[in-house]
Formats: sequence, C-alpha cells, structure tokens
Amino acid sequence: MRSLATTLLLAITALASDARTFTDSHGRTLEAEIVAYDGGETVKIRRDDGQVFDLPLDRLSAGDQAYVQSWLEAKSAPVSADDIDRLNQLFGAELFADGNLWDDAPDDVAQRLGWPQESKTATQASYRIYHQPDDRLLGARPYTSVLHVEDGKVDTISIIFANKGDSVGSDVFDIKAATKIVEDAIKQDGETISDRLGQLGESEQLTTATGRNMKERLQIWEWRGHTFTLAVQDGEYVTVRVMRPELAANRGRPERIASTTLRDRAKANVETRANRDVIITNIPMVNQGPKGYCVPATLERVLRYMGVRADMYLLAMAGQTGVGGGTNVNQLIEGTEGYLKSAGREMESKKFKLKSRSVAKYIDAGQPILWTLYSTREFNDIANAITQERAGYPSIDAWEKVLKDKLRSQEELQPDIETGHICMIIGYNPETDEIAVSDSWGPHYAERWIPAELAENVSQGGFWIVDF
Repeated sequence: MRSLATTLLLAITALASDARTFTDSHGRTLEAEIVAYDGGETVKIRRDDGQVFDLPLDRLSAGDQAYVQSWLEAKSAPVSADDIDRLNQLFGAELFADGNLWDDAPDDVAQRLGWPQESKTATQASYRIYHQPDDRLLGARPYTSVLHVEDGKVDTISIIFANKGDSVGSDVFDIKAATKIVEDAIKQDGETISDRLGQLGESEQLTTATGRNMKERLQIWEWRGHTFTLAVQDGEYVTVRVMRPELAANRGRPERIASTTLRDRAKANVETRANRDVIITNIPMVNQGPKGYCVPATLERVLRYMGVRADMYLLAMAGQTGVGGGTNVNQLIEGTEGYLKSAGREMESKKFKLKSRSVAKYIDAGQPILWTLYSTREFNDIANAITQERAGYPSIDAWEKVLKDKLRSQEELQPDIETGHICMIIGYNPETDEIAVSDSWGPHYAERWIPAELAENVSQGGFWIVDF
C-alpha cells in the first residue's frame, strides 16, 4: 500500500518546478515559470527576478505554445476521490471536494469546513471560526481560520496557529513567561506544519517585505493551481494561507485601484434613510476575538472596505502589538505606511470635535473614520440602549424629542484610561446630532448609535481616514 507521501507526490504532478527557458518567435530567450493560464490568449509568467506579467501566447515559439497547453492539461487532469481524501487527511479538514477549490461555491466550502459566516457585503464575504482547544489542522492547534470571498468567489484561506495574540491565557501575567510560551509554541507549530506540508514535496523559500515591520519568511508549495504558504514569524505567529498562484505571485503586495474608481464605489455605499440617518454600507466585519486586537482588526476592516487585502495578524506585527494585544495606533499607521502607498492609498490624521456636522464630510464621501476613545461600560450601555430604543421610532421628530429628554437627565460620561479602544464612525444624523459607530466585535456591534455630545465625553481625539 502506498504511503501518504508517495500517493500525494504521484497525484500532485504540478508540484515540480515550472521554470523553463521560453523562446519567442524571434528567437529571444527568457527564463521564467508559468504562474497561471486558463486557455486564453495570454499566459501569466514570473521571471527569475520575481517580476510577473502577462505574455501573449502567440509571441512564443510553437514548442513553447505546446508546452503551455500541456501545462494546462496537467493542471486540469482529474484527481481521484482517494487522492482528494488523502489530501484532506493531510490537512485535517475537508478543504477539497475535487481538484479545484476556486470554482467551488463559497457557501459549500464553508459548510464542509464548518466555518460560520462572519460578514457579507455586496462584493465581499468572510467565514471565520475561533477553534476549540482540541481542534487540529495540519497536525497543530489552530486558533482562528478565515475564508475570504471576493465578488462571489473563494479568494483566500488563512489559518492562524500559535501567535502572540491568542496563545497566552489570561492567567499568565508575567511578560517574560508569556513571551517564552509564545516563542516555544511558534517554534513547535512551525516545525510540525512544515513537516506535514513537506509531504507535498520540496518547498520554495521566499521573503516578502511589503512595509516597515511587515516582512514574512515563507515556505511555498504549489499544487494544481493552488499555492500554500507557511509563514513562521519568530515571536509573532504561524500562519498557513491558501491562494491562487497569481495572487501569491504579487509577493504580498496589494493590488492598486484607481482613485476615481474607489471614490465612485465609496460614494455608492452611502445610504440616506427615511429617518435622515446617513450611513456607510458594505463595510466588512472582522471579529478580533478574545484578544486586544481592536486596532489591527479595525484597520483590516477599513482596508478591505477600500479594496486592499489585509490581515489583522500581519498588521499587528507591523504595529508591534504586545503579547495578548494592545497596539499604539500611530505606530501601526507608521508600520503600514509603505504597504498602503503600494496600494495607492495613505492614512490621514484629522482633528475635530465630535459633531454630526464634523463627520458629515467624510461619511458623505463613503470614508469610514477611525476613532480612538475610552470604551467604558457606561458608554457601551448607553450606546446599546439608544440603538435599541431609537429603532422603535420611525419618525425622526418623535425620536428627537425623546432623545432630548434623555440627554437632560443623563450625566456626563467620564473617561477611563484603562478602557482605551478604537472603532469606526460610519454614520450620522443631522437632526439629532447622533453618530453611528462600528466595533470589531462581531455583527451585533456593526452599527450602534450614540449622541455626539456623549461620544465627545469619552473621545481621545484621534481620527484617521484612508484617503482617496
């Protein structure tokens, strides 16, 4: 009986390097490897210097054109059910139903993995699970897994193993002890997962650097149009990602969207309701989980809304988030400056007093505002109560009168430096001078309302937008 390693190596014929000396119709040569080809008029290739570009097929020699076609046939060859079962056993989950993950319906992938939906907008969706302690994927304990969807198609899968945010319990108070626990867990998980994925064959080594403190050292395996990457970041995290080869070929660099396109798209997300609420829709949710990752999780939400792929764990590394959480906002913004610039975006700091008219300029343009505050229990209790109560008043005039009575009897909120937090301002009402806030705590906190004058009581005064 064949071993798992032997079976997979026989089944995964495309794992062999696709590097080749291509010759064009004029006899010129080019060292490159195929990244992607779907049978069309161009083939995506990667030169040995890492540059990726589309090459018209008819510019290649007849022999190279035949090679490209045979490459496609090898990638498209059927995979037996037994081999798919063995591959899923390797991962410890029903990741594959057949030989192509990318044409599966996202709901079907999430259902067979058992990952619940986290977020759904007009163009994006995500399915995230925070795993149980006994769960195992690739032979190690996963902490959270997420499936990202773009334009109705499976985009990427990311599995986070040992990391500085999740791997230390609340009962560990000594920072040295906590750091040692994280470092040991990262080393162990990295070795375990590398050995497991090593059953697929030899890996490629690659280092990506997309911004200050955003360097990743990767092991990469290819299988039939699927790229598996393993990043083991000392003191930070272990993560496995599954993505299309053409996305992996960008080496972590984000795609650029023209500013005019982004402005039009953002403006189209602004909704004015019958009660005069003005709200930004289609902002994805990212649940930070039981750790202090409000800053990187909230920034991931804003970036994904702006069409920039992001990961809160990579952002936490860029912002030098501490063990268990806690990030300096300015440090994170500085750490991601290069990454944002490569996407054609930048973060701008703003200063104003919290009033509906102060935020209207940005909300009307479809730009969520990052806001630092003291998220006290009293603030959250009032936000929850007002959000629930105002929903029962379809007439803004009736609600405005009720709200004024409430504010007359409401004591001024007091800040508490132990409750530092960041969220987004995503809406306002010009009649009642309320603002809408959104927290990275799951769908129940996607939209809550609070009078601007009470929000000002607990504001830290930090505001940022992603500029067009």
